[in-house]
Amino acid sequence: MAIETVPLPLPPSADSSKFTDFGREVKGINPGTLSLEQFKEIEELLYKVRPIFHLDPVVRVSLRDRKQHGALLFRDVVLSPEQQYALTKVSTRAALVRYNWTPVMYSQNVAAADIEQRCFAGDKYIGSRCCVQRRFGALCGCLDARQAERAADFIAEFLPGIVPPFGAAFDPASESYGHGNNKTEGTTKSILHPDLKTIPRVPQVQLIGNGTVYNHEGLAEAKLKHPSHTTFHKTRVSEEDEVRGITRFYRWHIDAALYDLSPPKVTTLYGIKVPQGPPQIVRYDDGTGDELPVPLGTTAFVSGKTMFDILPPELKSLAVRSKVKYSPHPYVWMAPARAKSTGLGIETEGLELPLAELPPWEASKQQVLPMLWKNPVTGDLHFEVHPCGAAELLVDPLPEGANREGALYPDGAHITDLGAVRALLYKMQRPAIAPPLVYPHDWRERDLVLFHNRGVLHTVVGAFKPDQVRAFHQCNLAASSAPAGPDAADVQKWA
Repeated sequence: MAIETVPLPLPPSADSSKFTDFGREVKGINPGTLSLEQFKEIEELLYKVRPIFHLDPVVRVSLRDRKQHGALLFRDVVLSPEQQYALTKVSTRAALVRYNWTPVMYSQNVAAADIEQRCFAGDKYIGSRCCVQRRFGALCGCLDARQAERAADFIAEFLPGIVPPFGAAFDPASESYGHGNNKTEGTTKSILHPDLKTIPRVPQVQLIGNGTVYNHEGLAEAKLKHPSHTTFHKTRVSEEDEVRGITRFYRWHIDAALYDLSPPKVTTLYGIKVPQGPPQIVRYDDGTGDELPVPLGTTAFVSGKTMFDILPPELKSLAVRSKVKYSPHPYVWMAPARAKSTGLGIETEGLELPLAELPPWEASKQQVLPMLWKNPVTGDLHFEVHPCGAAELLVDPLPEGANREGALYPDGAHITDLGAVRALLYKMQRPAIAPPLVYPHDWRERDLVLFHNRGVLHTVVGAFKPDQVRAFHQCNLAASSAPAGPDAADVQKWA
């Protein structure tokens, strides 16, 4: 049975023209138990290129169909925490870019330690039974060298449609949960503290949700709390409106520690227990009148590429020249503050925890990241900023010869006023969370969503009653390198 993909199930509110390449649903595959036969099918799809007819109801994956997607959906998945961690790790490490490769070489008779070091050297892949079994065994079983190469090629070429490769080698340091193994629960002042429970035997996987879960993967009892705007926003919908199903986005974000650890490349979300109930309506409450019908307990996504693409020229120029400096321990820093009604950033009221009261921190570990993150496969620029944690903006001057008319900060700037930083980011990001540009996923039990954390923003939405039990597993891994920003050609083009 051939592997097929279909478009994600968009709601009527979505502008379908903006979601052409956003994501796909993969049919008939359990990513936790991929077989060699399935790899052979995928090999057929990858290496025997078939033309793609866009009028077909089902579009088959092709090696030459290198469109960039933000989310990959699998239905009816049975997945252990170990399998989810393995899948996330393999997806994170899927950096076997085939462009301009030298011929594949094999070395079957080198020591295991040698294999580990030599498996990927520069842009040359040195395959081996031992090394690739170690890397892919959790998903692929026992592979010989040729099968291992094909399995590696599948991970590199099929998943990167959703999770693009970031580099020319495996990421050997990708072992830690994106916020650090067991660090989030231990930091009780963090705004994330109530939301996450670590699976004891797989600390990279977190249990999230609502209600009380018993005897779950080594946790005798886990009391979960679904994050709600009622505890984080400056204002809230009235209790009467809440009864009528009115709600809000909680906090638009990227999965990232934003201090010390680099942002993960991929996040996997696995729905184990999904309560049913009537749909809700997200009300933006920002004077625009915007509202968005959503399923109960949805996770909402927007494209970072679209966020950049729809900006006017003067803001594109600013974005391509800017970097964001995040606060140390940003989730502790922001915890006393209150968010905007759209969940897109913080109100500036001076409520952030003073730097002197944060846990011990080092200036060298503060994150300074590009405002735009460049996808090295497609070359696309994604506007990837966590607005709640941003503290300063660093703007480079316009390049020589650029048109200065209408340009913002043509001579560059270091913006340290927190209110100005937030106002500028809000102006740049708010258009992309308009109702037609939001994908609210309608969760079913045993759904697995794998999303490109360096290409989308997402948020928890809605509210549950205390007796509504929701249980999900989340996994992401801190990367060993920071995202790449625009190159000189990008600056010349957009500045």
